[in-house]
Amino acid sequence: MPDWSYQTVFRPLFFRMVPRKAQQLAIGSLGRLGSTAAGRFVIQFMGHMVPPSWLAFESGGVRFPSRVGLCCGLDSLARASGGLDQFGFAFNEIGPLTESECPTSRVELEADAELVTLESPEQNPGLEVLSKPLHRDKTPLLVRFDASVPAATIWSAIRRFTEQSTSTSKSSAPVDGFVIPYRTWPAISELISKADAAFNTKQVLLLALVPADLNDEQIEVLMDVQGCDGILVDGSLSDSRSIRALGKANLAGTLRCVKQIREIADESRLIIASGGVHEPADAHAIVQAGANIVGVDSGMVFAGPGLAKRSNELLAQTIFAPSKGPNQESSGHPLSEEDRPARQSWFWALLMGVSMLGGGLLALVIALTRVVLPYDEATVGMTREQLIMLNDKLIDFMAHDRVTLAGTMLSVGTLYSGLAFFGMRNGAHWASKSIVVSAFVGFFSFFLFLGFGYFDPFHAFVTAILFQFLVLTVYSRLAKPGGPVRLDPVNDDRWRRGLWGQLMYLCQGAALIVAGSVISCVGITSVFVKEDMEFMCTTPDRLIEANPQLLSLVAHDRATFGGMLICAGITISLAALWGFRRGHAWLWWTLFVSGLFGYVCTIFIHLKVGYTSTKHLLPAYGGLVWLCLAAGLSYSYLHDRITTWKLGS
Repeated sequence: MPDWSYQTVFRPLFFRMVPRKAQQLAIGSLGRLGSTAAGRFVIQFMGHMVPPSWLAFESGGVRFPSRVGLCCGLDSLARASGGLDQFGFAFNEIGPLTESECPTSRVELEADAELVTLESPEQNPGLEVLSKPLHRDKTPLLVRFDASVPAATIWSAIRRFTEQSTSTSKSSAPVDGFVIPYRTWPAISELISKADAAFNTKQVLLLALVPADLNDEQIEVLMDVQGCDGILVDGSLSDSRSIRALGKANLAGTLRCVKQIREIADESRLIIASGGVHEPADAHAIVQAGANIVGVDSGMVFAGPGLAKRSNELLAQTIFAPSKGPNQESSGHPLSEEDRPARQSWFWALLMGVSMLGGGLLALVIALTRVVLPYDEATVGMTREQLIMLNDKLIDFMAHDRVTLAGTMLSVGTLYSGLAFFGMRNGAHWASKSIVVSAFVGFFSFFLFLGFGYFDPFHAFVTAILFQFLVLTVYSRLAKPGGPVRLDPVNDDRWRRGLWGQLMYLCQGAALIVAGSVISCVGITSVFVKEDMEFMCTTPDRLIEANPQLLSLVAHDRATFGGMLICAGITISLAALWGFRRGHAWLWWTLFVSGLFGYVCTIFIHLKVGYTSTKHLLPAYGGLVWLCLAAGLSYSYLHDRITTWKLGS
């Protein structure tokens, strides 16, 4: 459930359901996807959510892969751990665990206030879950105890677990840390001091659960307790009715508490803080206040699972941004031989895109003038004039096929050029993958026109040249990340409209893939559709009877056009799926201009030759309107260049 699907489709559906049912459906679906290799591939493919390596953080022997984790209340049984791995979460916390199972509890949502209220004790499997196999995968698993559990019971559970884990390596243990309410810590600390030497509490992290409203004196006392490896600040608010409130309004209390703890605590002390993190700016503020890792709770409900990715990206570009190396162009040092354009993949991908633009323009000029080339005439054994005499609409029909093909070539050339120059040149791996996947599919479609025995030497020559550029693109090195930093800190109206635009571009790409597949199949089977025959006032049998080679000539145009449509659809889909970022105005222009080339050429040639069948032109008109709506919805987001941003802005 990336942002473009969660905010536009799933969130409205979930918010109309009973909250507990919606939670079970969402977590269950995520868990089922994450339980299989295919499901994990789908999640990763849809979002490219693996956090940058430099965000990893280690404390007490536990390696957290990122700086944003999922706190308790959402996945009490750790059923979604496999899926959460793919979303880039730093940890998954289950609980709060009570002594015995609590099968159900009330959950309520207030969408306008972005508030979730949970009845205590919250639904959980009880301490018995620690004696059963827990599914952790790669994401560290933390277990929180409820405040009602006595210290002796907590200590017994921890000791039993650590003793069971001594026969296995720490990396294979199902639980990485326990979160203990701060009021229980003095008793736990005393039990730790009395433990026999053979008992090693370092098998797991032991964290103190600190409410955000703790005062300075209580925090100072907590800093001195023995055995505490770190602090988990809980920004939720509890009232006398045993109701725990999670919401955006809790952020201020969390920030205040984190600052107080960091002022007192040693720099090496681990601080995890949750409460009110609903957008990347909130995570940035908590880390800037002194936390090492941020915990997400209600933000998962209102912003969606993509919040972890966006927060990790913001932190990776700001607080934890790696320093530039001495070989980067901005440092003033001369470029190394490996940094020369001809050694980098973007250069060859750009040549491929520019070549397709040139080929498309040439094909457009030919299609609007002579239409057929000498080798076309040689194949059918008829001159242009003879073809006109055979059927006065035949040349116009071929022109309509070839102009639409030229328009699609211009579209694909624009997409490749934009992705190469603005994306790959700045180290965007997603742009490289989009071009390579699309181009390979396009080159395989070259063989489609051989289905009717027609070999187009010009097409074959161009394909051979472009294939060399593709091979060089694949085997050359991707440029180092560069260009201006584009920050995406807030969930504003521009972001929400942009998600609708992103969804529409994805639908457009999928529609082009389907349309291209259908046209390719028609091109290598029946060749013509009913509207084609009505336009030429003839039948396929009559054309075949007049010249059997005509079918091959038309089929080769159709098959090639279908293949190019598939290329365009794949490139649009992948670029929209992976490349939508606030401030990427170049992507907006690339997608919009490429779409205009295809739709305008198609509509223009149909009107020019008089092929005005409403049914036949409806996809082109609808596609143009759809393109304009997608561009309109995404304009403010993709053109919103937030280049500087500070805490509290």
